[in-house]
Amino acid sequence: MSLNKQMHERNPYKSNPPDFKQLAIEFEEFRKFCTLGPNGKTPFQVTINFQDDDAVRCLSRVLLKRDFNLNVDLPKGSLVPRIPQKINYVLHIDDLIKKNDLESNDKGPIYGIDIGTGASCIYALLGSRLCDWNMLATDADQFAVQVATANVLKNQLANKIRIAHVDASQKAILLDVVKHHEDIKFTFCMCNPPFFESHETSKRFKEQESGVFCNKLMDYDEKRPAPKSATIARSNELQVEGGELAFVNRIIDDSIILQDKILIYTSMLGKKQSVVPLKKRLERLMGVRFAVSTLNQGKTQRWVLAWTFRHDIIVDIEANPTTHSLSTAGMMDPRAWVIDQLARLNMKKSEQHDTLLFDARQITWRSEKQRKDSLRKLFDEPPHKRARMNTVDASCSTDLGEGDGLDSYTDAGNVNIVEAESSEDGRSRVVAIQAYFPVPKDKMFLLRVAVRFPSATNTVDFELVSGPPKYFHQLVQYIRTRLPKNYETNGTSLNGRPKSDKKFRPPHDRYYGNNWRW
Repeated sequence: MSLNKQMHERNPYKSNPPDFKQLAIEFEEFRKFCTLGPNGKTPFQVTINFQDDDAVRCLSRVLLKRDFNLNVDLPKGSLVPRIPQKINYVLHIDDLIKKNDLESNDKGPIYGIDIGTGASCIYALLGSRLCDWNMLATDADQFAVQVATANVLKNQLANKIRIAHVDASQKAILLDVVKHHEDIKFTFCMCNPPFFESHETSKRFKEQESGVFCNKLMDYDEKRPAPKSATIARSNELQVEGGELAFVNRIIDDSIILQDKILIYTSMLGKKQSVVPLKKRLERLMGVRFAVSTLNQGKTQRWVLAWTFRHDIIVDIEANPTTHSLSTAGMMDPRAWVIDQLARLNMKKSEQHDTLLFDARQITWRSEKQRKDSLRKLFDEPPHKRARMNTVDASCSTDLGEGDGLDSYTDAGNVNIVEAESSEDGRSRVVAIQAYFPVPKDKMFLLRVAVRFPSATNTVDFELVSGPPKYFHQLVQYIRTRLPKNYETNGTSLNGRPKSDKKFRPPHDRYYGNNWRW
């Protein structure tokens, strides 16, 4: 089923797909790949063979030339960009920039980083042409850097796009790039990482004599049909150690160090199974906002993971922030009062622009009764309700230390020792595991809340930056119940009704539904 109707609203190919007949009339180089034959309800229509890599390569080249005035060299043996898909990603980032008003004149020009730009340099070229971005495009392949540089010069975009060659042996992806461009305030980074690990590549692709890989146009997976379009690429464009999951985790590692030196971090994902573990990784980081969006084109779906360390940056275009407002009308100094209440809860205060940020390492606002109830439910359940499982005796020796954030997905550099020894009777095995886990110096925060005091309204506004929403609602309710009685809710009860609106309950013997019996 085609997903073209769900493409980005501003994608020019959503309502106007490529017309092969018109392209064949305009471009002689494309005409030789066209054939005239039946196609669906139309008796005769101009088509191309999508299993011919040269035809697909020529199609992308003429679309870039006609629709975006880009003359791009797509060398044989390199990955061919699918233009509608690439435009979807560019427009999604442009939506994030517009949503956060980052393109206003007082905030300076937009600077982006394209990680692994490839020989086509497609994202940097489209971003500069469509959105007037300034781009820093990086790649570890010297051949890709040379071709990308030639494509930039050919389109007179050297003043908008820089090409940088990075060291493939370095584990850090963004650290050195940002360090060598300290004069630039980067707005975003984008990445379309290699999807596969080496064993997946050998299953899906066949290596040719020239050293490039071609996808197998046959059913190699019972759950998915065979691909209908040819894909030819170099090995570094297809595979990376640990696959896309490990690669994006390395970007997250760098983002923890860089923080807001890049306002919005993004990466495209080709596997839906990568979304959940990456979301769980970001959920464990305090002060991080993240969102996952879906890109649709043709019969293909891709996912974009976006995250930020700035509380005032929105990464989920459709979702509304979780907020609460409390009235402070008549209070002498509401700012000092709120700060004092949160300080009593041992919440750490910091300031960012005109906003106060409060971080909590533990839940200190729940009542003693709630804590006792939670413990009772946890430990005093009847035996028949407790989980039953097979048991095994095991021991684990773990070294905890302040490390450099080693990548647990690829085991690159981790100190791992696994020893197995069979028992004398051969019926059991003893396994000893020793591993190294880096631990941050500071404890991770459980909840981060932004607090603002608008001058136009006599209110204090609370907004959840990161953490479980239920804890946020509990905290606001805690503050609400401690407001001075005459300022509590401007003469209303906590549920919003006027205090005088409470129903009168006369003395009674029994109450049946809506009827009183005396």
